[in-house]
Amino acid sequence: MATPRSLVRMRSTLSGDGFSLNMDIDAATDALTPEDDLLMRIGEHIGQVSDSRCPIEYGDLIRSRRVTVDQGTVAVSYNTPYAVRQHEELDYQHDAGRQAKYLESAVADETGTVQRMVRDGMRL
Repeated sequence: MATPRSLVRMRSTLSGDGFSLNMDIDAATDALTPEDDLLMRIGEHIGQVSDSRCPIEYGDLIRSRRVTVDQGTVAVSYNTPYAVRQHEELDYQHDAGRQAKYLESAVADETGTVQRMVRDGMRL
């Protein structure tokens, strides 16, 4: 049986259209394949944590966030022309509690929560 740390494999993707983070359920857990609603809940959780860190001036960036599930993969993305730059530019000044790397840091900080969600969801 896979250990909790091996249940979730994460990778991020940068493109001209935005920044997205994909989480795949590890192939080693075939017998424990999660339902799409579990993946959606995981994506929404990461998205909410990310939104709380996301730079905000008018709210367009946060409103552009999407969570999608496709073939066992959940993707969290922000889709504005400046999403990648806001995410990657470490020298930008942000309001208190807001930061660059908002999505990446949310994933890093919430790994334990995501692993518990996967483990608990697989028991259903």
